Amino acid sequence: MCQVRREAGQVVPLMAVVLLIGLSTMLLLGRMAAAATERAAAQSAADAVVLAAAHQGSGAAQLVARANAVELIRLSSVGDIVQVEIRRGAHTAVATAERYEE
Repeated sequence: MCQVRREAGQVVPLMAVVLLIGLSTMLLLGRMAAAATERAAAQSAADAVVLAAAHQGSGAAQLVARANAVELIRLSSVGDIVQVEIRRGAHTAVATAERYEE
C-alpha cells in the first residue's frame, strides 16, 4: 500500500516569512530615504543662509534662516570667509562661503 504525504499548506508559512522580510525591508528603506531627505534639506538651508550672510550680512542670514524654518546656531566670519551652522529638526549642517564685492 502506498502512502500519500500531504504537503498542502507548506507554502503558506514560507510565503509569510518572505512577505515579512519584504515588508521589513521596505520599511527600513523608507526610513533611510526620509533621513537622507532631511539631511539634504538641512544642508540646502545652510547653503542658503551662508550665501545670504556672505552677500548681505547677518540680518539677511537670520531672515533666510527663519524663511527656511531652521535655527541659526552659529555664524562666524574671518576675513572674507563666512561659516554658518544650522539645525533643522534633528539634523545640523555647516556651510562656508566667501564674501564677494560687485
